[in-house]
Amino acid sequence: MNEKQAFSPEFYKQTRAGMTASLSRIESLFRFTLTIPVPVFSWVLTQGYGLDTQGQEVITCLKLPRELLKISWYIPPFITTVGIIIISSVFSHIIQIGIFLKNMR
Repeated sequence: MNEKQAFSPEFYKQTRAGMTASLSRIESLFRFTLTIPVPVFSWVLTQGYGLDTQGQEVITCLKLPRELLKISWYIPPFITTVGIIIISSVFSHIIQIGIFLKNMR
């Protein structure tokens, strides 16, 4: 039996539902990569630095160890990069399914 002959409406509906789920996954990952770095940066700023008074003068000081502070600045870009990689993977999978469905018609 030919592949085109084996194509059924149920298969099409199932594949389309899978593509819709993948698109919603991309949307949620996109939101994740935009919203998570903001609180992390905020936490690093509020917990990493503080104000100290020396007489009449107010100076900034470090509240966290310098090594931990250096590492913590890389967390938000890492989260964003991983999110972009996952989104790209899911998007390429959707493109491949779309090409497959186009060829099946």
